[in-house]
Amino acid sequence: MLSSVNKSTRLAEALQISVQLLLLNLLFAAINRLIESFLLFRMHHLQGMYGDAFAGLLFDVAMTCLFGVLLFFVIYVLLSAGRKIAITLVTAISFLFHLSHQPIAFFFLSTLTPLDRLLFTHSFQEVKTTVSTAGVNFSLVFVILSIFSLAFWLAAQQFFKGNCFYRFRKAITVIVLMLAVLAVLIKPDHLDRPSHHSNNIIRNKTLLFYKDAISYFALQLATPPVYADVTANAARYHKAFDHHEYVSSKYAFLNKRPTSNPWGPFFENSDTPPSVFLIFVEGLGNDFLAPTDGVMLMPFLDSLKNESLYYDHFLGTGEGSYAVLPSMIGSLPHGERGFTMLDDMPLHLNLINLLKPHGYTSGFYYGQGGYFHEKETYLKRTMIDRFVDKNDFEDDFVRIYDPHSNYHWGYHDQDLFRNYLRFSRLDKRCRKLEILFTGSMHSPFIIDREDHYNERYDRVIKNAALSPGREAHYHTYRRYLRTLLFTDDALKMFFDEASQMPCFNHSIFIITGDHPMREVPNGNALKKYHVPLLVYSPMLKEARRISSVASQFDVMPALLNLLEDNHGLEFGAYSHMYGFPADTSSIFNSSNTIPLMRGNRHLDEIVHKKFFFSQGELFEIEEGFHLTPASDAEKLNQLKDMLQAYRRVNDDVVRNASLLPDSIFFEYSGMKVIIDTLIDTRFSIESFQEFFDLTSTIFSLKENQRIAVKIRGEVVGRKRDKLPAIVFDLRSLDDEQIHWESIGLVPQEKSRHLDAPVFFNHFSVTHAEPEPGVKYQLHMYFFNDAELSARFDRVDMKVFATIGNKHQ
Repeated sequence: MLSSVNKSTRLAEALQISVQLLLLNLLFAAINRLIESFLLFRMHHLQGMYGDAFAGLLFDVAMTCLFGVLLFFVIYVLLSAGRKIAITLVTAISFLFHLSHQPIAFFFLSTLTPLDRLLFTHSFQEVKTTVSTAGVNFSLVFVILSIFSLAFWLAAQQFFKGNCFYRFRKAITVIVLMLAVLAVLIKPDHLDRPSHHSNNIIRNKTLLFYKDAISYFALQLATPPVYADVTANAARYHKAFDHHEYVSSKYAFLNKRPTSNPWGPFFENSDTPPSVFLIFVEGLGNDFLAPTDGVMLMPFLDSLKNESLYYDHFLGTGEGSYAVLPSMIGSLPHGERGFTMLDDMPLHLNLINLLKPHGYTSGFYYGQGGYFHEKETYLKRTMIDRFVDKNDFEDDFVRIYDPHSNYHWGYHDQDLFRNYLRFSRLDKRCRKLEILFTGSMHSPFIIDREDHYNERYDRVIKNAALSPGREAHYHTYRRYLRTLLFTDDALKMFFDEASQMPCFNHSIFIITGDHPMREVPNGNALKKYHVPLLVYSPMLKEARRISSVASQFDVMPALLNLLEDNHGLEFGAYSHMYGFPADTSSIFNSSNTIPLMRGNRHLDEIVHKKFFFSQGELFEIEEGFHLTPASDAEKLNQLKDMLQAYRRVNDDVVRNASLLPDSIFFEYSGMKVIIDTLIDTRFSIESFQEFFDLTSTIFSLKENQRIAVKIRGEVVGRKRDKLPAIVFDLRSLDDEQIHWESIGLVPQEKSRHLDAPVFFNHFSVTHAEPEPGVKYQLHMYFFNDAELSARFDRVDMKVFATIGNKHQ
């Protein structure tokens, strides 16, 4: 036990080291803020940013003082191991904190969004792609970080030399404690600032990142919360979200498909269903089609909106491109990190598998990597006929490389459309669902003929007669905004070429943005979802500007009802679509309810009628998506409850991998079920068992049918690094092997309890190519080549053919 003298000496020593360390941290906190502010002024043009930067410096000082108080207690404990160890450890902690600020601040400066758990919700490949295309000069970064490290080391040598500043310890301690209390009591969110970017500028980005990272990993390690059962969650959701007539307490989203057809009166009727083109324009915000300054950077798309059903109060369902695909083609819930990234993906209906039985073929065309946000995995799971990404361009197209990382980003938008047109000439059919996803309005913002588009951009800005402030805005964001001209030309070229196709006059083109461009400041927290929707067709009888609030959830319901009522197709009475057919009122109104997922995969924002709830705050929505703070406590609590109800049923979909009964899926998608086996009893495979039979059947297929397999089950007991593979063994009736395929099973823990079941799920279209009309025998069995012992429970296995064409 320490004597009172030793305690006093140790306390004095801890105070001395703390004062020296605090001053070192204050110096580098100020240096980091000054560097960040300097780059902010160089890279952005924002209202009030000089005042925000100064306020941020004051907050950094206060937070550093709070950090210094905490480190005092750490130092006091560490001194028991020796002075040198204590100084080395706390200095190392401080150094790593300040050094990591550089890349964290750069992310913010690039996107105006602080880095948080977003980093951990992306795959390694996605993170690599993002970093590689961010336009970072890595050699320069290395030099800067090296200089910073050397400066910190030299400064630390000086600050820990002797007893400098120790005689002022009492005054410093009082000031530090006062500032620490200030840091606890006052937060950037509580200040009345000129724009929603202000709070993010003021925040210490590094502190915010580490705080959110700790929260994220603590949540991952914690025991998952035990909610009410699925039935109770569904009942709560049905009460809060009453825009549908729900039909099941087990499947919360299952409803009677709404029958209204708001688009119908605008279109001609025809016995021949039209081709449908979905065009997702990366980074397309609505403000690019409705400029307040008279600066028109997308003249073709602006003219096209005047010939379309144009929704000017339309919302994406997420802050990133992970949301647009499942929302637009499936009106699907968000999932955990985006529906396309669900490992245990439920069977579900979407435009691809609903249109396929009616004779539609489908294709997806992308100029970048299909792995990003798991686009390729998702679309191939949903039986798309053709998937084209950057790996499917011929050599005469020019590859785009990031100049700093030499990373092959893909191909620009004009080549994307040219590549599509090349494929389309090989397919003369007129009953198609084609999905095109652009990429030039995204980092690294590389376009063809740069000099030409730079000159055009400068000419547009010069002719607009802007105020000095607005002219500075357009010059600041020139690198990003000039890509609008490029992509607009690509769209014009596509429509000029498409107009010569035999199917053009009988096609519907639906154009929207995945989300607004993040590198250019948007007006408020809701505007980061504000994208346009254009529904254009030569079959359109009347164009209209529509001002009712709608979202990407609402497009699929409206399109299905148009095809059903105007063209005689049938899509069944039931649906799991979240959305409702998009209203067509030309007068601004907000009667919709739209849950929104932020870029960090938080579901903490929602639009409900005329209110918007965002990260704990309530706003009233006005025309143009202007926001006014609202002080309605009852409405605030209602929207919080609605979000909680949505999150719970969304989690149920993730946890139970179910959106609708399998019988409805197979009936509506026209699938032919070959095997439907549920082994409901627990069974074991011992290490000495190389094979374990599961099921077999005899079947034949029609022409152009493919075979898909979905297997889901539980492994009882401790998690296995590897599971026995399931083998797909296709043979002739004479027992000649036609196709053999081993299907690897990947464990997916959905509970952190050691003895809880581990799930596995596999879904794929097999490589088997059986001849139509020929009978085959199919065997499915476990192949235990690793000689493992495992116990299984509830193995559900389905094998089915991908098409049953009602049109034929």
